[in-house]
Amino acid sequence: MDLAKLRKLTAEQLRNIDPQEVFQSPEFAQHLQRLTEEIMKIGGNPNAELTVNVVSQPNGPPAWTNGKDIYVNTENPISDRYARVIEQFIALRGLCFHECAHVLYLDFAEEKKALKSLQDGSFYGTLPEPASPDEAQMLEEMQIALKNPLYRPIFMQVYQDVSNNTDDPHDEGKIIQAFGGIVEQGIVFARESLYRSFDVAENEIAGDGSDLSKLYWLMLEYARFENILVKDEAFFQSDPLMRCVISMAKPIATARWTDDLRIRFTAINQMLLTLWPYIKAELDKLDDQPNPQNGKTGDEGQTTGGGASDNVQSGGNGQQGQQQNPANGQSQQGSSQNQPGGQSSQGQQPGQAQPSGNGGAQGQNGANQMSHSKKAIQQVLEQLQQASMNASQTSAPTPKDGKTSVVAAANRKAARKGKQAEETSRANDVKSDLSSAQSMFDKLKSEIAERKALDAAERDLTSNMMVEIDKTAKGIDCPCVLSPSRNLAINDSDIELYHKQMDAVEDYMEQNITYLTVFGPDVKSCPDCENIDTKSITDVICLHTMCADSPSKTSFFMCGFQDENLVPGTYVCVSEGRFSVPEISTIIAAFHAPKNL
Repeated sequence: MDLAKLRKLTAEQLRNIDPQEVFQSPEFAQHLQRLTEEIMKIGGNPNAELTVNVVSQPNGPPAWTNGKDIYVNTENPISDRYARVIEQFIALRGLCFHECAHVLYLDFAEEKKALKSLQDGSFYGTLPEPASPDEAQMLEEMQIALKNPLYRPIFMQVYQDVSNNTDDPHDEGKIIQAFGGIVEQGIVFARESLYRSFDVAENEIAGDGSDLSKLYWLMLEYARFENILVKDEAFFQSDPLMRCVISMAKPIATARWTDDLRIRFTAINQMLLTLWPYIKAELDKLDDQPNPQNGKTGDEGQTTGGGASDNVQSGGNGQQGQQQNPANGQSQQGSSQNQPGGQSSQGQQPGQAQPSGNGGAQGQNGANQMSHSKKAIQQVLEQLQQASMNASQTSAPTPKDGKTSVVAAANRKAARKGKQAEETSRANDVKSDLSSAQSMFDKLKSEIAERKALDAAERDLTSNMMVEIDKTAKGIDCPCVLSPSRNLAINDSDIELYHKQMDAVEDYMEQNITYLTVFGPDVKSCPDCENIDTKSITDVICLHTMCADSPSKTSFFMCGFQDENLVPGTYVCVSEGRFSVPEISTIIAAFHAPKNL
């Protein structure tokens, strides 16, 4: 096959390629692998032996990593939200860059320390300074609750969720700062798609669920994107839950930015203090604690007398009727009117939020006494988990079993010395100029088309050699009469050897092909070298050497001889340069000792 024919076949394959086929191709996986290796090398972690795997899992997360492998799922809602194929291509690369950012910048070791500290009953980082007696009381409740193993899953859930949702923007910001360009473009496309998948806050708050689950969802959305999708910007100030989220803006910003995870978890502790009235109110409501407003004494499901593993008791010093404002920690006097949806109560100042539900107001149940059933604690935990799933959408959880890279460790040390680099804003419009991505996408399509053309051509050619081919053999009546009878009997090892030899053939500008036909000593005539075997082999050789089968490019030399030590058949030697025929004895010796080939 000549090059013109190969180019024609490649053009035909290119016209017929489904753009989605690019994402499933080995060329796309190799492209992501090369990009990942360059990022690790330039980013300061050249010894990271990462393998990029392109998978197709409709129900799986868009991408994930275990610190050693990166998986990019081509069937995911993040890239699929884009109608244009080139935008899908950019978003898929962005998912890969996102995982590279975790490998480079996520401080696995410090996150494990934080979770281990909670498991042992202690907060990680510094606890917030209470701004009021009510906050001091809430902080004491939190500390008492954490001493009880029953409550610890709630605190661990908050630690993990907030950390996950601040890991992402932190690590993305770091890799964008370091690389910009196509890395920034890919991450922006993927992040924008994820952000636009959220429902507006007005609908989220109007839906079913507790104030705790709604607030938690919105807080995690803000932690991930530093924004919340709304119909009307005025909703940030008009809704109590939204005001509560905005009150956490400063610790959230700190958690997103810092390279020192002790500072991050100090910020998370501050956020926990804001969340705590809603957590406590929901626990009380689920346990149907006694309510002085309606005289209920329902403590169904309450675990009493079960020891420290079931209840936590503490003395109280709160004042009856005093309420705490979960949005800003301010206290106020007045009778409680805890209405659904966080509506204001008597004496409440504008812009303050209240947790709804019985027992949500501080002081209603004997100040900071903590006594809740396992069932109530489990139900609150499930609310947090469900809200986390809603806020995370289809994102994969941040990996927890990786190793802190040298880059992340160095960043942590610098931050603890007060030397963390300030972020600088970028003015690049990465969403308008898609020319670079389009060029790479077109290049990948061309590579795929060329591979498919070569595969198709070789499949057609080698099929002529692999099928049963009649070959001349000695007749029984006359030594000069030949009859067809032989089966090639090609097996898998022959095919493997053939491909190995073909892959070893180099590209030549000019070439000589020498055919040596060997027949046994009992054969009295030499079979014609110009048969179907020889023609097929010639085409395959030209295909691999990229040298046309034409008089200006290729010369041929043929001879036949008897040899008792070589298996009868046609032996081929390809050498660079026209009419450059090696010594026949050298060729024969090489075939006698294949290890010399």
